[in-house]
Amino acid sequence: MPAPEPRDGLQLRAAILIAFPAFAGAAIGGWTGLVIGAVLGALVCVVMRTWLRTPGMRIDGHQIAVGLFAALVIVKSWPVVDNLTKHKQAMNTEFDRLALVNTYGAFGSVGAVRHELVIEGSMDGEHWKAYELPCKPGALDRRPCVLGPYHRRLDWLIWFSAMYDQPEDPWILHFVWKLLDGDRMVRRLLAVDPFDGRAPKYVRILRFVYHLEPYSSPTWWTRDSEQLWLPPVSLDTPELRQVLAQFNWPSPSVHE
Repeated sequence: MPAPEPRDGLQLRAAILIAFPAFAGAAIGGWTGLVIGAVLGALVCVVMRTWLRTPGMRIDGHQIAVGLFAALVIVKSWPVVDNLTKHKQAMNTEFDRLALVNTYGAFGSVGAVRHELVIEGSMDGEHWKAYELPCKPGALDRRPCVLGPYHRRLDWLIWFSAMYDQPEDPWILHFVWKLLDGDRMVRRLLAVDPFDGRAPKYVRILRFVYHLEPYSSPTWWTRDSEQLWLPPVSLDTPELRQVLAQFNWPSPSVHE
């Protein structure tokens, strides 16, 4: 009795057959190509259920469907990849009627200046310590993070806020309040809490222009153009309370 075919070999054969109807349909194009690709895909499914199996191993319908869809996305991605190589990219664009793949318009071009916010706390209003987030640039000697598999939403939103010369997003003032109030859930979003869970009396935010340094440099970043983006505030700052009240904030904090 011949030895069972290795699973890798079985999956390779499956991928080849799965890709065939997608490529054929894409080559024809339009609704005609879609219908022909679907018919060929159905035939491939029948064939695979009969041929591509070994004792103790079998490709189920879910694997076939996922493989077929993945092959179709790969084929349909060619126009998108071609668009990425052009000097002037078309953004927010669909490339066929299926709209399986498209281009997203927020980052068709990237600015040469990187502004970053540094959030600092103080117990006395004179000596300041910086909070660090998991992936946002902060300390100059801190290596840029490898992001994944989860999206660091707070880091991402703070980067957007840094694009403005002064606070424009009310949520960041709510975040400052949570730090001042010692909210335990907010502290979980931090990589470094310089106060070890204690609530600072004051919080301020500085804005810098960051520059990524060559690998041979002693630090990962340099920064300049310091700006006092948010002056020191406390829980008793009237202006802070007034802004939060417009949005029915602050929400109840979680304490240990």
